[in-house]
Amino acid sequence: MKNFAFVAVLALSLALNGCSAAGRSAKAYPTGVIFPLKEAGGLEYDGHLAWTPASGAGRLFLATTQYVIWAIDLSARTAVWRYAAPSALASAPVLSAAGLVLAESGGRLVCLDPSDGRLLWERKVDGFEVSWVVPVQDRVILAGKSSDVLGLDSSHGGELWRFQAKSALAGPPLAAQGGSRSLLLFTEDGTLHSLTLEGKRDFTVRLAATLSGEASVEGKLVFFSSLDGHVQCFDLAARKTRWRVKLAGPASCRPLVRGKRLILWTDYGVLFCLDRSGGDILWWTSVASRLPFPPVVVEDQILLSVSSPRLQRLSLSTGKETAAFDLGRDLEGPPLWAEPLVLVNAHDPQTGKGRLVFLRKDVGVRLDCSKKPPQGLAGEIVFAAKAVGFFRPKYEFFLVREGREESVQKASEQDYWSWYPDSEGAFVIKVRVTDAREKAEAEMPFTISADTPKRSPVRPVPAPGPGAQTRGGQP
Repeated sequence: MKNFAFVAVLALSLALNGCSAAGRSAKAYPTGVIFPLKEAGGLEYDGHLAWTPASGAGRLFLATTQYVIWAIDLSARTAVWRYAAPSALASAPVLSAAGLVLAESGGRLVCLDPSDGRLLWERKVDGFEVSWVVPVQDRVILAGKSSDVLGLDSSHGGELWRFQAKSALAGPPLAAQGGSRSLLLFTEDGTLHSLTLEGKRDFTVRLAATLSGEASVEGKLVFFSSLDGHVQCFDLAARKTRWRVKLAGPASCRPLVRGKRLILWTDYGVLFCLDRSGGDILWWTSVASRLPFPPVVVEDQILLSVSSPRLQRLSLSTGKETAAFDLGRDLEGPPLWAEPLVLVNAHDPQTGKGRLVFLRKDVGVRLDCSKKPPQGLAGEIVFAAKAVGFFRPKYEFFLVREGREESVQKASEQDYWSWYPDSEGAFVIKVRVTDAREKAEAEMPFTISADTPKRSPVRPVPAPGPGAQTRGGQP
């Protein structure tokens, strides 16, 4: 019986270990923003970034302080058209159901074809100072810091309705989700108005405090920060506040809802993560408060930037910094994730030009050697590879002489190769690193001579050896 029990326990242990190994081998290839990053090109423009860019259908629409709108094809990483506005934009460019809508100062509204920049329609809105343009299904909503809100038909720009609240708007209109044809308005007297897209009042409710900044909606729940430093969750179905929590000042950016978490950045440079259902603070972290830009959530990561050269990646679950990238010049505006690229804007004060910078995962390999060339015939020479940007890499080593390449160590997880030279000559040692998606190579010339005096072994250096080259990219 004891032997039987021992065999049973052993079998169970082996089975569990097998399941664990299978789980490890089945681990998915990492996705999201993978550090380290490197620059992969960019586009220069005159002036500064004026507004947060709009994006859609593989294109980025960037507005500058020189009144120019650039349309950039993200796959080709090139500008495909530009539009020079006669005056500054009154609000950020937005993509509607019909096209790219721009509100120019002075009340002129234009809609451009996103594919070629062709003018689709234009109209003049007299006696109305536009602060926000919000696309909602087949409507374009115009709002200012007055109490008036206009509903336009996105196909031709014609006015469909006009609504006037009793108090000025505290922030931009907010479109409800889930295909609902409704619009939410927050006014400075602490009132929430719900309108249909036909401009009819649905309901009005008094809130506990006045909105500060912008609100977010997720299903039937609205999340917003108030001037008194609270963050609130309002239930649209029940028409009442579900929870209210005091934070360190009002939020400086629109709250971000991701799964069960709510991300807020306050005016005092503190980033909070709250439990969406009850408002419990899950974590908080203090961040440099130099002009913070809206954070961006990519899967389980937070991309964070302020007016400095540093782009940070934080863990969504803990708030801890997991990686960072220094661009070398101050960032302007939030990062944008356009897989596999991270897009950031920067400005060079010496040239007065802005630059849209494309960042991507750094993929490469470095080849180091245990001894400096030339070497004699006696002894072992070890070549070690150091790869970045790979997931479970495999290394294959090659020996090249007189143009003939020979694989001396088949692809495996072993990242070094030991060489015992048996002939003189000029050689090239090459390593090829691959994983399921990426590939990179590095090589090093090496001379073997019988007349070479004995040298003391040296440690692998952090930089590539003499003549070493590295190449990386997609296989």
